[in-house]
Amino acid sequence: MFSSDSDKEVDAKADDIIPFEALDFLPNTFLHCQCVFHNHEIIMCGGIFSRKCYVYHTFKKQYKQLDSYPKGITTEGHCVVKRVNSKNPNEVTLFSFGGQRDGDYKFTFVMKYRSVWDDVEGEGHGTEDSKTNTYNKWMPLINDKNELVFIGRGDDDYCGARGVIGGSDNNLLFITYFPTNIDVFNLNTLQYVCHAVLPDEITSSLGQHCFVIKTENGERKNNEMLLFLEKTGLSIKYDEDNNTFEFHELRVCSTMRALRNYAYVCIDDCILFFGGNDENKIHKYAMKDGKWTKFKYVIPNPLSDITAIVNEDDMYVHLIGGRDKTGFLMPRHTKRAKMDE
Repeated sequence: MFSSDSDKEVDAKADDIIPFEALDFLPNTFLHCQCVFHNHEIIMCGGIFSRKCYVYHTFKKQYKQLDSYPKGITTEGHCVVKRVNSKNPNEVTLFSFGGQRDGDYKFTFVMKYRSVWDDVEGEGHGTEDSKTNTYNKWMPLINDKNELVFIGRGDDDYCGARGVIGGSDNNLLFITYFPTNIDVFNLNTLQYVCHAVLPDEITSSLGQHCFVIKTENGERKNNEMLLFLEKTGLSIKYDEDNNTFEFHELRVCSTMRALRNYAYVCIDDCILFFGGNDENKIHKYAMKDGKWTKFKYVIPNPLSDITAIVNEDDMYVHLIGGRDKTGFLMPRHTKRAKMDE
């Protein structure tokens, strides 16, 4: 079923240009870089034109290079998600997948990550880790039968796909991808459990879109998601017992309806959108009441293909890379304290 939200967007009261603090230039230019936060570190994983990966420590304000993707891999439109080890929160697993219809471009890698500063600070990997040397390296995803596993169905096109981890056991990877597909992949069994097609009301083919887990009063709704792209807004609910989806249409404010390639983050049950289509606008969507805000203030430069990420205590938003309206690649890394209206 579909329901329509008729609320009107409103303007927030603020200065015209919102100041972002300029940090040290990125060690590499990034377009659509895939980033995850772990403790005080931003893990930056490749992007268009680059297979290189780096880690930025937000307290030390330093970059360190991480294992690059293997040669021959095209990380254009790839996706990276983070899964925390429930037994050891300091250890996380990164899943990276992507590729175009041509099977030669499909890839799936996994990385067990521990801080690249651990060995310096003496908190570290230990002798056993040093001997096995399995941490902080991109490795093929392999099941318990020693078989290669690919996240990606057949000849489907995963370039520009988006993924989020949810499920009752934090074990389900939800993937939305071209043209209007949604998949469910079980990270415990490394098997697909569901495939569905999004409603006919979707007006654009998916790619580099917004796809997030819904939150309510700061709590994750692990089987509920939101998706936005141009005129399309969807609320998605997955029934884990019956293996079915329920979709509801969401209103998109008028100044967002033509935008693609924006950056986005979730803070306090809201989604913040930055830039897109060489714009410098900032929008906010409130999950609780479905209201949109177009802020009067803007980011300093019109940007597209940038990445936004918020640290785990929701205090700072980081904007990474992208290109300006002339197409110039911007090696910029800026941050801003959480924005209040």
